[in-house]
Amino acid sequence: MPNVWEGTILYDHYKVSTVSGDSLSVTGVTTIASGNIVVDSGNISISGTTVTGGRLETEPLGIPVTPRVITVSTGNTNTALTSGVNRISMRAAGTNTFYSVGSGSQTATLSGHFIANGERLDIGVPSGSPNIAVICASGSSGVLYVSELG
Repeated sequence: MPNVWEGTILYDHYKVSTVSGDSLSVTGVTTIASGNIVVDSGNISISGTTVTGGRLETEPLGIPVTPRVITVSTGNTNTALTSGVNRISMRAAGTNTFYSVGSGSQTATLSGHFIANGERLDIGVPSGSPNIAVICASGSSGVLYVSELG
């Protein structure tokens, strides 16, 4: 006898938010009437759509290679990353931070990309000679912890 899941799950980049009665609400697509989420022998069925083996395709982030601690202050700081790295995981500590990532030397601006104090972001970086530049969003300084991923 298959189990019927009632709750919140992620399925193929859509968030199944509610299952009640004969309705299935899915963020990103229209509501599927009379829908059920059924798990049977490792298969997940959503209104007739099946993911065999019960696994969704995922993209591995990478293996941590080189750790960096970049000081974030009111002055722009550029740091060259290891050649050949194509992804990084970064966490801001002590201050909200604006950053810029690109090939060759970069300049961060207060209207650029933003990472909040305490937030972690995982992003791709350009191949070749990747660089990251940082500047703090306010007067207090902090650090940006960067893990280069290989």
